This record gives sequence, C-alpha cells and structure tokens, in this order.
Amino acid sequence: MDPETFFRSPTIAAMAEGKAKEVTPSWTEPVGPAPLTPVQRWFFRTVKDDRAHWNQDHVLVFEPGVLPTADVTRVMTTLVRHHDALRTRFVFDSHAKPLHQEIVGTNQAWVRIFTASSSQESDLRETLERGLVEAHGSMDLRRPELFRTVVVDYEGHVRLLALISHHLIVDAVSWGLLIEDLATLVDDTSSDPDGSLPPKTKPWAAWARDLAQRAEELDGPSLVHATDPGPPGPSPCALRGMGVGRVGDAVRHTVRFEKEDLAALDGARVRLEASMEELLLTGFLEAWHDWCGERTLLMDLEGHGRARDGRLSGVHRTVGWFTTVTPFRGRLGASPRDTLRAVQRAVPRARGSGLDQSLVRYLSRDPVMRAEMDRRLATDVVFNYLGTAASFPTHLPFSVQPGMTDFARSPRAQRGYALEVNALVQGGGLDVVIEGGPGSEEELVRLGHALRESLLGLSMVDPVPFDLDGFGDGDYETLSRLLGRLALQS
Repeated sequence: MDPETFFRSPTIAAMAEGKAKEVTPSWTEPVGPAPLTPVQRWFFRTVKDDRAHWNQDHVLVFEPGVLPTADVTRVMTTLVRHHDALRTRFVFDSHAKPLHQEIVGTNQAWVRIFTASSSQESDLRETLERGLVEAHGSMDLRRPELFRTVVVDYEGHVRLLALISHHLIVDAVSWGLLIEDLATLVDDTSSDPDGSLPPKTKPWAAWARDLAQRAEELDGPSLVHATDPGPPGPSPCALRGMGVGRVGDAVRHTVRFEKEDLAALDGARVRLEASMEELLLTGFLEAWHDWCGERTLLMDLEGHGRARDGRLSGVHRTVGWFTTVTPFRGRLGASPRDTLRAVQRAVPRARGSGLDQSLVRYLSRDPVMRAEMDRRLATDVVFNYLGTAASFPTHLPFSVQPGMTDFARSPRAQRGYALEVNALVQGGGLDVVIEGGPGSEEELVRLGHALRESLLGLSMVDPVPFDLDGFGDGDYETLSRLLGRLALQS
C-alpha cells in the first residue's frame, strides 16, 4: 500500500472498504466516443508524418503443439473483447485534425497467418518479418484495427506470434497485462474463456472521460498564472545546434552501468532515501551543467500515469496509454546533495500540479490558455525512467522476446524532442540511452561521459540531513520518510 492510500484510509475498516471497492468494480461495457487524453493530444501535436506507423510489438515463441493455428482468431478476439482500448479508432475532421477517439463494439481480431516452409529458426524469422512489414505499415487510425496479430505457422501449429499495437492505445504496463491474459486464454480450453480472465478494472474510455472532467473542474487561469513563465526550456546554444530531425536520422549513445556500478547507485538510493528516478534526475542536472554551463533546465518528465489519486484511480488492470508528460524544472544546487534535495521536492510537484498543468495545456476548451501554457512549458528535452525491464513468469505457455524495433516506427516520422533520455534497468545493469538529432554523435558522447561521472560521484555522497524544508500537507512521500525515521528511533 502506498503512503497516500494509507493516509486517506487510516483505519483497518476504511482500508478494507477501499480495497473491496477497488477489486470488485461494476463497469458498463464502453462503446462510443471518448475524449482524447493529454498524451494522445501531445502525440497528434508532435507527430505530423506517418502517424499510423508509431507502434510497439512483442514476439512470442511457441513450442510445437502448444497452440493450434486454427484457434488463434478465437483467442485473440476474446482478448480484444475483454480490453476496450484494443477496439479504439480515431475520428478526424475534414482537415485531418483529431476530434476524439471511439470505442467500437466487439469485432473479430485482426489476425494474419503466414506459413513457414520449414521449422528452421532462420526461416521462421524471415516469415515473421514479412508479416511485420504488412502489420506495421498498413495501419489506419480511422479503423479499429490498431491491435494486430501476426502468426508464423508450421504444420498447423503456431511457432511465432507477434503482437503489434499502435502506441496510442498501449503502454509498457499494458503489455504485461496483455501477455498475462493471452497466456490464460491459451491454457483455457473451456467454452467461456473470457470468464477465466481477471476482473476488469476501470475501462480505458472511462479514464479518458475522467481526465476531461477534471480538466473542466480546474481553475485554468490560476494554473497558468502560477506556472513559471521562463526561460522556457534550454537555449539553442545549450543544445549545441541539435535539431529534432526524423526517426530514421536519430543518433543514440548508451551509457552502460554494469552490475557493480548499479549496486553502488542502489546503495546510494537507500542511504540517501531517494528513488532511482530522483538519483538519475540529479545526475542528469549535474551533467547538464558540466556539458553546457546552465544551472536550470525545463524538461518534460514522463511517468506511468496510473496514479492512485481519488477518482483517477482503479486502472491497475486496464489496457491503454496512461503515460503522463508533465513539466519538470530542475535547478542545480550548491552541491550534488543540495541538487538531490531540490529534485526530491520538485518531483512530487511535477506529478501533482504538473499533471494539472498538462490537463489545461492539452484539454482546456480555451485556446488562449492552451497557447499560453504551451509558451511557458515549451522544451526540447524529455526524461523517462522506465524502471526495471519487464520479466515474465517461467510457466507461461510461450517465451517472450523483444520486439522487432526496426519495423515499429516509420523512419520518416518527426521526432518529438531534440534530446531524449531514457533509462532502464536490464541485463543486470542500468542503460541510459541519450538520443539526439542527426550529427549529434560527439555531443552525445560528451554528455554521456558527464552523466557517468556525475552519477558515480553521486553514489558516494553522504546522506541528506532530514529537515522540514518544503514540507506540506500533501507531501505524502516526505511524511512517510518522517514516520520511517520515527519508527527506527522508537
């Protein structure tokens, strides 16, 4: 249970009542129009070309005899019927401006079957690639076929199965849910396989409507007035001439922290009572200063978006694109320890008031307020800590392999930012991938070197003395830390 839930329900009875409400909801199956969410509006503003080719995929490997090819359409249709986001289409006006999304009624899943000429891995993979080219390249946002299945068949049984989805309707958490549910359906031979799936949580369409309602309730002018007006984002010289460019021209530099370095960072996380995201943000701000000399940085901060915040909750088993993109203004302190303390105060604000700012920025009905919030929050830098790479149970009736990323996004599509930073714990270490536009190789290497030095230095910083600076009634994280210290002292 997270601290916020505890303080909202401080008695056993209240906790039990809240838990019961959480796990036994009753939802009307959503069909019909739903508002676009902030991250969907961000997508349509940012991506101008080849919007239908901005996808994700996962490849499942089956042993012979596990899943008859003839059963695939039935299994996948059950999965699509269970999750309303998988039945989404988008409605546009005559000028290709997106108006809203629409959930259609149950329809047969999009499945394409390709038969391999042999069971050799090279032949299976070559056959899969043919199917992926078709699946990724033929999506139409106006049709409810944005979740697709490509099957490689050999002698009547599935050998490879690729799940492909447009990013507009899924996120990283969604993939775990879909793969778990698919495993249940593959194992279930009953006449009602849908009944074997876990209970549904709040539908995707209901979540979208909740966000739109919250945006209506916010005091937009006050939020705009309270938003720091500048300077908006990094100056052009700070990015050293990096352009945004297209996906196919992007340059990436990976900073790898092996097991020993990750252990040192994890030790610092515990010792400094910080999250890994807070450590990474602190290290990046220190590296940013070393790289370009600036002490402040406005950037977009991505989050998983499944917040437990009153009405905007109850979606832990809902498929959809819940990612939040909120403004984060980082400021360098007098020392790395001071920078960390500032980051620890700023992150909750980004997740709280920053979410409200994003709601006004993308969902307000007032174009003047949207434009002013755009002006104040414009940035060419985005930071995303993805956590630990998904791991799947070993008892699944298939193995899960990384997707075929070469097919997922159109190389002609415009990138969203000049500088993108994505961090992920995987393979026993930590990878921080820094992506820039064409011609940015040397600058990315320099920034990556500065980031490595700042993070390794941060792993040796002494603990932050605890005080109540910046403490507020809504600061559940700070309150949780205080209670933890009191418990240790008692």
